[in-house]
Amino acid sequence: MSGAGSQPDLRQKMDSIRARVKLSTLIGRVVKLTQKGPDWFGLCPFHTESTPSFTVNDDKGFYHCFGCQAHGDAMDFLMDHQKLPFGEALRMLEQDAGIAGMNLKQREADRELLERREAKAAADAAERRKSAQGLWYSCMTGAETPADDYLRGRGIDFGSLGHWPGALKYRGDVPHGDLKRELPAMVSCMIGPDLRSITAVHRTFLQYRPDTSGVSRWQKLAIEDEEASAKHARRVLHKAKMILGAKKGAHIPVWKGRYDVPLHAIPAGTDIYVSEGIEDGGAVAMEDPSLRIVAAGDVGNIGALEVPEQAGNIVIIAQNDPEGSGGAESFEKAVTKLQERNRGKRLVQAIWPPQDVKDFAELRERKMRGVAA
Repeated sequence: MSGAGSQPDLRQKMDSIRARVKLSTLIGRVVKLTQKGPDWFGLCPFHTESTPSFTVNDDKGFYHCFGCQAHGDAMDFLMDHQKLPFGEALRMLEQDAGIAGMNLKQREADRELLERREAKAAADAAERRKSAQGLWYSCMTGAETPADDYLRGRGIDFGSLGHWPGALKYRGDVPHGDLKRELPAMVSCMIGPDLRSITAVHRTFLQYRPDTSGVSRWQKLAIEDEEASAKHARRVLHKAKMILGAKKGAHIPVWKGRYDVPLHAIPAGTDIYVSEGIEDGGAVAMEDPSLRIVAAGDVGNIGALEVPEQAGNIVIIAQNDPEGSGGAESFEKAVTKLQERNRGKRLVQAIWPPQDVKDFAELRERKMRGVAA
């Protein structure tokens, strides 16, 4: 489409398409999807994977892969996956939506429907944020709890550093959505892009079971998802880590380092170390307690991380994911995005564990057991 006069018409068409075309139906023609709550899950069509990390949400009108970070709407899917040019993708969607020759009254009705869906999505997001905050404030400190035992089993003993991080708590009855029951969990607050308010919580579900040496202790949940195992002909576990609320751009304050102040109040030039998970960040804190360390919660969120203007450089605490894997691709995309967003302000670089270990958490565990890296 060209010319300023065509833009309102194009926007109206796109609104009608979003209102009338069910994204899960469109994508479901080429991807086998399974519904869980408001989302549909399947194997990502943009990269090779054996465990579903691709999600589709009809209310929000977009798809997202937590593995390779592929993201978009119906137009994006047809153009990126089906390799259709814009005009052909638009014509296909118009045909699916049945909007050829649509009059103004019909388009206004579609717009109203779309606005109702968007309002519902916003209300649902606000409710999830409220639930996240309610969960956080109902938890107890993590010191001397199963959460403490879990981290000490990973070689992370915050007590030996003088205090337990205020961002990490514990509760013995946290709902696990997939298992439909309450389980013990380490609950961590996530501070939003404003660097002040809690917008989400990260939950690490725990289970008392024997470790590799046969000694029972609190460890990360490891319960088999029998349905998924049968479908993929290999053992698949239920998720042990989940985020509730709005995570985009948020961070978990793992360790404050030499300056015991919130992230927004750090002195000018303070470097920020960023890990994907709490365990990696905690492992690095044990080696150098002077560092300011935050966790993004998942690899994709690293790219959206917000830091204060006065921050120094950003140092990513990297993992040794296999080359060409979804994890490696996601990490590269996230770091590139973070570099672009901080260009001209600060350096974004990475530190890596030795090649024979997966991450700094594993390196810390080896050190605890006296195993050379």
